[in-house]
Order: sequence, then C-alpha cells, then structure tokens
Amino acid sequence: MYSFASRTISFLLAIVLSALVLLLPHTLTNQDDTVNHSLLMLLLIGTMLGFIHGVGFSAKPVLGYLISPILAWPIMIGGILWLTIEKTAIL
Repeated sequence: MYSFASRTISFLLAIVLSALVLLLPHTLTNQDDTVNHSLLMLLLIGTMLGFIHGVGFSAKPVLGYLISPILAWPIMIGGILWLTIEKTAIL
C-alpha cells in the first residue's frame, strides 16, 4: 500500500486534479454559473488524500485505511473523469 509506485500515482493524480481545479475553475460551475460545492468538497478531499499518501505519510491501521489509495484513487479518478468528460462542452 505504501510502495513507491502507489505513492507516485497518488501524487501525480493529486497534482492533475488540483491543476484542473485551480486552472479551470469554470468547469466546476453549473449551467446557471453556480458552484457545485458538494462536488468541490469531494474533489478537494480526494486531492488532500492523494497528497498525503503521495508524500509517504503512514499512520496507524484505522487512519491508515482512510489515508490510502483505496479511498483516494476512486475519488480522484472520478473527479478527473467528471471534469474532463462531462464538462468538455464548456471548454
């Protein structure tokens, strides 16, 4: 769970997702230019978990499962796919 390859993947996914959120903020808006705060919160939690796992933080077993790729990768990959596939028409 804490191998170099998994930490590298987590860190790269977190960088890509944070770059999408910071460089293309209009992709988070709805049709009426309101921000979907639930989606933004979920994306930021996934990014946070990716950065924490990516830098190699290891915790006790219970917290270690929360800060692991098991939870972070689906959130980050889903966020990246949602931002790129669903919102491509806005670009």
